[in-house]
Amino acid sequence: NQRKWLKSHGKEDYIDFKDDEILLLRNYFRSLDSDGGGSIGVEELEDPLIALGLAQNREEVQKLIDQVDQDGSGDIEFTEFLTIMSSVQKNDKNKKNDDSEKSAIFDFFKKMMTGKLEDEMDQNVPFRLNVSQYRRKKILDAIMSSNKDKKDKGQKILQVFINI
Repeated sequence: NQRKWLKSHGKEDYIDFKDDEILLLRNYFRSLDSDGGGSIGVEELEDPLIALGLAQNREEVQKLIDQVDQDGSGDIEFTEFLTIMSSVQKNDKNKKNDDSEKSAIFDFFKKMMTGKLEDEMDQNVPFRLNVSQYRRKKILDAIMSSNKDKKDKGQKILQVFINI
């Protein structure tokens, strides 16, 4: 395959992810693919993204999917998921002090990719419960913070959760 050819010809710089990173990302993808259909749909992303305050409603989740849905299926397949994660890496390298929701989504997926999210989550607990735990942590961090922006973010996450 293309990866093997690139590796054997000293062109590893053109490969976005190492083999072990792809295995980790495939595990994350499977945990998001709750119905096991091989793709992630709006229904599967809606809960985690809204619960984390990264989207306000189903329409926003659909817009995010549409941005990376290369084949127009309405779902995110694994290759499209890798495109998102590759964007996360590139966004991190070109990072500006941008506090937008898009940046928050990239930060969430970056934590996923680097394993930092794993440190905050119990691997023996289903993904959705981990998302709830992560959301609660963000809300509590915001409440305890003296930083007004953090407090506002926590309030926003809490308000979205109340509206679910």
